[in-house]
Amino acid sequence: MTFLCLETPAVISIIAVVLVQYALATFCLLKLAFLDVSKKEYVLWNLFILLIFFIGDVAFLIYWSKVKDKKRIPPMPPAPEKDDLSESGDVPEKGGESASEQTEEQEQADEQAQTQPTEMTSEQDRVAAASEEKSE
Repeated sequence: MTFLCLETPAVISIIAVVLVQYALATFCLLKLAFLDVSKKEYVLWNLFILLIFFIGDVAFLIYWSKVKDKKRIPPMPPAPEKDDLSESGDVPEKGGESASEQTEEQEQADEQAQTQPTEMTSEQDRVAAASEEKSE
């Protein structure tokens, strides 16, 4: 006796239908992922594709064929070639300086700001004095 009668034609056909639905749903969900749609529309199409066997998939593919040019997310530009990068591997910025040179300049500016004493203006003095009086 076989385990759960897996050799019957009915069980084999049900397994085949589920596998075909799985493959078709995966294909449709990948197409849906690259469409620029609202969250609500995305969730509704997702449920429709997964819960309504074959009809949801076919309906989505018809919808996708009509809106693929209008709602498609544009592909990302290709990464720069190794030859386009400088020897250090930094990409030049708009000012012609590399990112590491800009970082060094920023660090120097931060150090200077920390070493210079901050001067309180007369208005800040008054606010500080008023807050001290209230706390007492």
